[in-house]
Amino acid sequence: MTIDANGWGRNPAGELAHFDDAPHQTGDLLAVGIHADPDLAFWGWNDIWLHAPFREWSIEAEIENIRCPVLAVQGLDHEYGTLEQIHGIARRVADAKVVELAGCGHSPHRDQADELIHRVTRFIGDSSKVTKFIAVASAAE
Repeated sequence: MTIDANGWGRNPAGELAHFDDAPHQTGDLLAVGIHADPDLAFWGWNDIWLHAPFREWSIEAEIENIRCPVLAVQGLDHEYGTLEQIHGIARRVADAKVVELAGCGHSPHRDQADELIHRVTRFIGDSSKVTKFIAVASAAE
């Protein structure tokens, strides 16, 4: 039986199932072959995204409760997503900053490491964001 890094796989009857004892829980991604087997990675994600209960799932309502600064980063050449993902975050999170990285696909930390470090450092170093976050957190107490 093959189980992907998220614990999804096919049971002996060929049905999509989640397995709580998947190797990903121990951090052993190589044991499930997620990096060594492109077919496993693709079909694992494909099966999850097309799985009926997952079709109705959305994180949109949950992110509206975020009250801290958010840096939403995506590569302009992202192979799997669209810029609507980070723009949707910006519409729902009051203090979100969108960063679109040119020459970057699914992995900004690999494709544009120096630019990402620069943007994150600038984002974290923006004292107005830090001050605002501390003020909001203090008011909530």
